Amino acid sequence: MAVNVLAALASAVVALVVGLLLSGNVRRRRLPTRESGPGIFGRYVEHLRADLDDAGLEGLAPLRALLYFVLAGLITGLTIGVIFGLSLIGIIVALLVTFFFARDRYVGSRAKKIRVETTSQIAEAAREIADSVEAGMAPLDAIKTYAGRAGPDAASEQVTGRINRVARAMGDAIARVERGMATEEALRTAVDPLNNRYFSNMIEAYIQTAPIDAIQLVASLRRVSREVDDALLLRDERLAAIAGPKNSNRIVGGVIFLILLILAIMLPGSGIFFQSIAGQIFLICVAGFWYLGNRFLQSGYGGD
Repeated sequence: MAVNVLAALASAVVALVVGLLLSGNVRRRRLPTRESGPGIFGRYVEHLRADLDDAGLEGLAPLRALLYFVLAGLITGLTIGVIFGLSLIGIIVALLVTFFFARDRYVGSRAKKIRVETTSQIAEAAREIADSVEAGMAPLDAIKTYAGRAGPDAASEQVTGRINRVARAMGDAIARVERGMATEEALRTAVDPLNNRYFSNMIEAYIQTAPIDAIQLVASLRRVSREVDDALLLRDERLAAIAGPKNSNRIVGGVIFLILLILAIMLPGSGIFFQSIAGQIFLICVAGFWYLGNRFLQSGYGGD
């Protein structure tokens, strides 16, 4: 009995660590803007806070979100453990739902979508500011004009129903300039909330070339917009390339699950085996092997 408990706990810990690493929860942000808390849990909370901000859920505190994740994990784990008699799998699923799946589905997917939209808005902002400067507008006035796209009364946000985070960041920078902050400092401060390297590149291009020459500023901004467009195009091409293999891998996973289910129903001995610790470890290995393949296809060697 003691050996079984130790095996269950060890497998649960391994599954938790693997889940955190695969989900990207143990990672640094691209542009770190704050000190992470001590230890893995502190870093996890800070990364969760960043994802909540990016997902537009700033009002949801990380610890409260984690509480919701824990409840979802407990309910799922208890359901598997009590109804199906798979205690070890129930423990592991509870941990993975808590620290990975609930966050990935509820927060992560939404945050990724908004990050892609924000990156697309950066290309748009760089092009429109370049067009305005090329038409004779002063650089700072061009930023003010684009910043007018943001806000509750902005027509673009009312039509699309989506927040223009780039325009809002620029609007905040303009507000700081009007309160007396230096333009360079105000613009660099606007980079932190978005935490996007392309936005940082655009701001630096503006800061470095605006005081020199309008022609250089326009060229720099257009170069940034092309870089962003190319990055988004490569992302779309990669997603299209892996769509077929990823769907095939999911079909294989469904077939494996169906075969195991039929075995458990038609062969009573196999059901007893699957409910044992050895059988559950076997099922975990099968599921883990399939998931690693699916994750490999989806991430493109960990690409983002």
